[in-house]
Amino acid sequence: MHTDLKSKSNVQLIWGMALTVIGVAVFFRTSQIIPRLQEMNYAPTTLVFIRICFYLMGIILAGGGIRKIVLYLSPSPSSSSQPDADVGTDGTDR
Repeated sequence: MHTDLKSKSNVQLIWGMALTVIGVAVFFRTSQIIPRLQEMNYAPTTLVFIRICFYLMGIILAGGGIRKIVLYLSPSPSSSSQPDADVGTDGTDR
């Protein structure tokens, strides 16, 4: 799913960078939040579930951001490399 250069906007690159930064920030913040949650005497299975959810959310955010950046930076397929529908394989018009 590539887009041509005209439809690529800098907003998509900035959005991808923001998603990546927020995803990484969730990882660091989770390690600070879990000890506070342990002080509130939640059940151990609840803490494991909360930890998994936070890390999964971080992975999804960072992965989506990285995907947006890669799609933005990847070269779009050039129109000259695609075969013309009106020209046969031997170079003659159909």
